[in-house]
Amino acid sequence: GFLHTYLQQILPVFYLGIGLNVICVAILVVLVFHNSLARSIMRGGLALLERLHLLRCKESRHEKLEAGMEKYRETAAYFKTHKLVVLNVLGITFAQRLSLFLSTYFVYRAFGLQGVSAMTILLLQAAISISVDMLPLPGSQGVTELVYAAIFGAVFTGGTLTISMCVTRGINYYLPLIISAIVAGYCSLKKKREIAQI
Repeated sequence: GFLHTYLQQILPVFYLGIGLNVICVAILVVLVFHNSLARSIMRGGLALLERLHLLRCKESRHEKLEAGMEKYRETAAYFKTHKLVVLNVLGITFAQRLSLFLSTYFVYRAFGLQGVSAMTILLLQAAISISVDMLPLPGSQGVTELVYAAIFGAVFTGGTLTISMCVTRGINYYLPLIISAIVAGYCSLKKKREIAQI
């Protein structure tokens, strides 16, 4: 009922997003925890692409593939010996995602709207994330706004939909992007100064 009430217009995109997420997670699990299987799959895939003449046969490409597989093996070994770190990362990631999803509820309340629960808005924002995060678009530009408008059209009433989308997208995407750019620029300048002093 929830899907058909709020997500009826974007169900194909939602199911595509779920499918891509499942495939991506499955690939990562194989890469990290089944190194020999991942190596066999990657070698077979590379050999197939070379046989189809989509890629030229290069020894350097095979060496890079082996080096990449070795990094994933090291990651798996690290996970096995540092379980507390993995739990901490999962907890922090969960808190981050929860705060991003709940920001839409705070925008909803800031407009003086009520009647839709925080849990419903959190689930709707999570549905947007599931639908668009794995699509091969930079920053999921355009599609995020379309999906937001389709899902939240019944939630943000009284002409508040467009402005709520701008505020929510600003908080969830553009603000972190700007902060990250400032921090990256500062770190880069700091590193250049340190090199110059040496």
